[in-house]
Amino acid sequence: PAGGIEPDIDKQMSVIVRTIAGLQNKKGGVLYLGVNDAGNPIGIQHDFPYLNQSETDPYTYTETQDGYELKLRNSIKYLLGSNANSQLSISFKKENGLDYGEVSIKENLRPVFMQGNKLFQRAGNMTQILRGDEITWFIEERILQRHNALSDKIKATQHENIETQSEEV
Repeated sequence: PAGGIEPDIDKQMSVIVRTIAGLQNKKGGVLYLGVNDAGNPIGIQHDFPYLNQSETDPYTYTETQDGYELKLRNSIKYLLGSNANSQLSISFKKENGLDYGEVSIKENLRPVFMQGNKLFQRAGNMTQILRGDEITWFIEERILQRHNALSDKIKATQHENIETQSEEV
């Protein structure tokens, strides 16, 4: 189990959500759930009985893939917010009779803070917390990226308008 020897669904969800935030604050990516570090599926079925043993989550979940996804999405929404939750997709695969999850994560051009005040970013195979001036630099970089994306969109629209006007003449 994530973070220790004994199953702790709250700690496990926190580690997963922190990693999602780190990926959204980098370039996005894919997070595999129920897969060991060697890339071999070990399954998520063993997590199902713990879905309702949370100290913080008042909801009840079915002990299924659907319940697991709902638990994960509620954790993401609670810890990162609705925008972060909408920037990913979750699917399940099966290999050798073992179910595992695949979370496809898009880069988010808005900084994604965990619990409103912790900024994580992925660096290689680790998720690190940004502190002090690192946060300032990160936010300035994101503002510049959003500005450039908007400028590119405006230029593309202007180019389309010019082409349409040329065709009408």
